[in-house]
Amino acid sequence: MRTTASVLNYYLVFASQHPLGLEKMKEAMRKIDQSGSYCFSDASVGQSSLFRFDNPEQHSLNLYDGFRGKRARYPELRDFALNETPFTNPKSMLRDLECNKDLVAEVKSTDPKRRKGTFNEEKLVYVKFK
Repeated sequence: MRTTASVLNYYLVFASQHPLGLEKMKEAMRKIDQSGSYCFSDASVGQSSLFRFDNPEQHSLNLYDGFRGKRARYPELRDFALNETPFTNPKSMLRDLECNKDLVAEVKSTDPKRRKGTFNEEKLVYVKFK
C-alpha cells in the first residue's frame, strides 16, 4: 500500500498456508470494499488499486498461460486462482477463456447437461487448454 505521496507504506502479507484461509481473506476484503479496488484507506487519492475482483479478463490469460496445452483438475485451477489472482475460484476466468477467447479445448464433466461457460467444481473432472 502506498501513501498519498506514493511512498511505499506497508505490505499486506498472507501467511496461513491453507487455501481456505486465503479464500476467506479475499472474501473479507471484497466485503469491506465492494467497489472491487481493495482500497482500505481514506488516503487513497492517487493510489493505484491493489487488484480488482470483478474483471476476469485481466487474469484469464495468466490462467491460460499457466496451463497451456495441459489438462488441469479443479483443485489445480482453484489453487492457481487463489494464489495468482484476486479470485477465490477459477470459474469466471474459465468462462472467459471458453466463451470469449475460445482457448479451452475440452471440458470433461460428469454433468451431461453442462452448458458452455459453466464449471461446477463437484462435477468437473478436468479442463484441457489449447
